[in-house]
Formats: sequence, C-alpha cells, structure tokens
Amino acid sequence: MVVGITAGLILSQWGLGRFNPDAYAKIFVGAHDARMSFIEQVKKRVDKMKDIEERRVKVEATGSESAMADFNARAERELDEVTTPIDTLKTEMKVLERDHAAMLQNYSSALLLVVVVMMILETLFDESSGGYVGTLRGKFTSIRYAVIAVWLAVFIAQPMLIRDVPLMFFVLLLLVAVGAGLVPLGKRGASDA
Repeated sequence: MVVGITAGLILSQWGLGRFNPDAYAKIFVGAHDARMSFIEQVKKRVDKMKDIEERRVKVEATGSESAMADFNARAERELDEVTTPIDTLKTEMKVLERDHAAMLQNYSSALLLVVVVMMILETLFDESSGGYVGTLRGKFTSIRYAVIAVWLAVFIAQPMLIRDVPLMFFVLLLLVAVGAGLVPLGKRGASDA
C-alpha cells in the first residue's frame, strides 16, 4: 500500500506534472498531439495578430479611409483563417481527452475487478495443503496487493477518475468483496459436513 501511495504521489500532477508536464499529459490527460497542434496554432494566431497590428499602424498613417476599410476586411479574413483551425483543434482535443479519461477509467475498474477475483481465488486454496497448491494462496495474495498498489497509484495520480465510476459498480464490488470474505468458498472437509 505504501508503494502504491508513494508511486501515486510521484506520478501525480504535483510530482510528475510539475517536473515533466508533457509526460504527465501523455499518461493521464491524453490528446498530447492535439494539444501541441492547438498550442502551435494559437502561437500562429498571436503572430498573425501582431503582424496585422503592425500593418494597421502603417495603413492608418496614410490617412486613407478606403485603404483602412480594405485593410480591416482583409485582416478579418486572415484572422478567421487562423482561428477556424483553433476551434476545430479545441473540439478534437476535448473529445480525445474524454476518450482517454474513459480508457483510464476502464483500466482502473479492471484493476478493481482483478483484486476481487484474486481475493476469491485466495479462498479456494488452503495453505495447509502443502506443495504447490499450498503456495498458490500466498501468490494470489501477493498479486492482489500488487494490483491494489497499482490502482492506488493511478487513483492518487488522477483522482478525478473516481468521480466517473458508477455508484452501482462500487456497491456491487463491495458486496462481492464482503461475500468473498464471509462465505467460505473452499472445499468442505469431513468435519464441515
């Protein structure tokens, strides 16, 4: 558990996000390429606005109203040409981020299900059996703890994943976990019958 919490803090926005924001964005936010294209397009728009402003000053210096009207119409078209890709990229980026968050949500749900399966499998093997069968329970326990550590790391690194998990999923998961803990699923011996 301590390893999962530590890994989560290192991978979080305050750890990895601060020291390597690109890596954090690739892992937890998604849409990295679209974001980079969006930033590049915004820079182009800022450069275009500076260029237009410099040309506006020159046109205003001539004092011609018709030249100013032509310039304003041309400048508006030029800005529209640069702004339209920004809007498209922004929409694409939001869709990709939502899809990436859904993928991470599915992974975290799958990790929780693996924990429950490992917990159920642990109850099927008796340590007193000895041999390979006896060691399986310990192996399943180790796997369960490792998966819990990974889930904790992901959850701490990206806590908003938990808000999208349906309440019914958590309730059913809790019921299965409690059931696996309370109901003996192993083989019944002669004394149990």
